[in-house]
Amino acid sequence: IGKIKETGKVDGQMDFRIQGEGNIKKPTIYGDNHLTEIVVNYEKMHNIQYQLNLLDRQFSIKGRQAFELDLAYHLLSKDFSIDLVFSDTNITPFFLTMGKKDFGGKLSGQLVAKGNTTSLGKSEALLDISNVSLTYGGVSFAKADDVQGNLKDQYLSIPEFHLDFLESGQLKVKGYGTLDGHFDLTVDGSVPTKAATLLLADATEMKGDIGIHAEIKGTVPEPDVSAEIVFHDVGGHLPQIDPVFKGINGKLKLTTSHLWIENLTGKIDSGRFQVNGNAALENFRPSSIRLDLKINKLPIIVPETMDILINTNLTASGTMENILLEGDIVIREGVYYKKVQTSLLESMKEQTRTLEVPTRKPKSFLFDNIRYNIRLKYREPFIVDNDNAYLEIHPDLVLSGTLNAPVITGAAKVQEGTIRFQTKSFVVERGIVNFLNPYKTAPEIDIVSSIRIRQWQISLMVYGPPNRLVVELSSTPSEEDEDIISLLVFGKTTYEMRSGSNTDADSTEALMAHLLATSFGGDIKETTGLDYLEVSTDHDETRSDSDTANLTIGKDLNE
Repeated sequence: IGKIKETGKVDGQMDFRIQGEGNIKKPTIYGDNHLTEIVVNYEKMHNIQYQLNLLDRQFSIKGRQAFELDLAYHLLSKDFSIDLVFSDTNITPFFLTMGKKDFGGKLSGQLVAKGNTTSLGKSEALLDISNVSLTYGGVSFAKADDVQGNLKDQYLSIPEFHLDFLESGQLKVKGYGTLDGHFDLTVDGSVPTKAATLLLADATEMKGDIGIHAEIKGTVPEPDVSAEIVFHDVGGHLPQIDPVFKGINGKLKLTTSHLWIENLTGKIDSGRFQVNGNAALENFRPSSIRLDLKINKLPIIVPETMDILINTNLTASGTMENILLEGDIVIREGVYYKKVQTSLLESMKEQTRTLEVPTRKPKSFLFDNIRYNIRLKYREPFIVDNDNAYLEIHPDLVLSGTLNAPVITGAAKVQEGTIRFQTKSFVVERGIVNFLNPYKTAPEIDIVSSIRIRQWQISLMVYGPPNRLVVELSSTPSEEDEDIISLLVFGKTTYEMRSGSNTDADSTEALMAHLLATSFGGDIKETTGLDYLEVSTDHDETRSDSDTANLTIGKDLNE
């Protein structure tokens, strides 16, 4: 009892009453045994009571609780007999002992066995189950009728029976075995994919069915397996995987030493995929693999950031300790539209920024062992369209490294586009984003754009790494930065504005008011929720320093 309790799975109390008479050579003993307060894996069970008897040197146990038990053993001849009768018996305690508290079921049938302990190999047994049903979370998912088994002359036979799954699935099972450990088992039929929810609690919208044909022979330590699994319009949403899978068809073949994937096709959202491959197995674990993955029109959506549509043609090969993923990812179309919310004028003022501290990525045994050699290509230019720019980018990149340390190298050329600066659109003359560092992803931006204001050709240069971006302005004819800014905002140099008449547009206060309204008015209205913002100045003719700025704001109350 102590050893059982040490497992931590079973607890309870045993009470017994025993009486005896006769002599030592031929005693007569009878009594009762009660098991109460039984707890299995922290679940309370029903009490059990059975009778003990020793008469004419034959020991017997009889009980009638969840099932009927009649066991007899002769002390001299060593003969034994067992008779178990199940009548709609609750088999939930059986699953509890294995820690499967969500499983349950009921069983009706009988098991009869007889033999001699000195030659157990000559024992005989007969199993006749009239009905068995299994549940998960209180919901019935499998049942079978007329399950029989016969043990005689060390040979166990199980005639074919049908195991029904949910509403539409059925497996035909039959087999035989010997007491020395050899067996031959055949399983044939189909299982609805909804059964996957029994193993994957978060799996939803499961559809289709999986056909199974399996033959398992040999011994438990060294089984010989030959199985074929066929997917028929399988679909659903798997946990921790965002896309919904649809219409999966194809075949898996499994033997003791190999696994083959044959033309496994389906849809991920609106994209289609195809997988072929094989793996060498050792103790049913992959030792080496080769997988070919093709995806057509796979949508990748990052909310409020990017929409992209890609094709892939990838191959994974190697051992489980060293897998190389190589091939092509082709951008069919894509647009990056996330607002930067930082003006290029800020970059002119602040030439350096704090470097980001890299975060530690979670480790994964499988993905840590994958190395990349993937070419990133395009069919249509990748578009950047946000508050700072509209760019058509032609990438020619290579992804290498690992999941925890990916490295992008190559170049992405800007063929055409515009840069927005101070409400003006600069036309891109040349542009490129270089990834030159072979040890880490370190983009270097180099874009030159220009705009013509009257007789001035103004150039805007943006260069450097994204976290230390440098923005420079120049002009032909050459002007100072403040004059170039003034040309962009007011269409005049500061000299022209000072030499003209003293109007609202000429004073320092007016310059600042106009710059505030044109450069930052949109951001202020978006942040505050205002519908109206106006900055103006007043001038007192009697005083030379009397210019004042007026701010007018408003909200449309009819919305």
